[in-house]
Amino acid sequence: MTTRRDHCWVARYVAEPDRVLADGDPIAAELFARYQNVRMPNLRLAQEEVAVLLSYIEKQGHGR
Repeated sequence: MTTRRDHCWVARYVAEPDRVLADGDPIAAELFARYQNVRMPNLRLAQEEVAVLLSYIEKQGHGR
């Protein structure tokens, strides 16, 4: 995910997926359609939590 999408976009989508979809973002709309209209929940993460989560995901992706 973090290698296919812009880091800022991913951070915003993780932080507020409902708003990104409601704003008509084409990537969010495509993901919503691809995954049978299942909405990613807004977990109301703080920016620091989003940063930690993305850092973890990026580290897990290395070596694969």
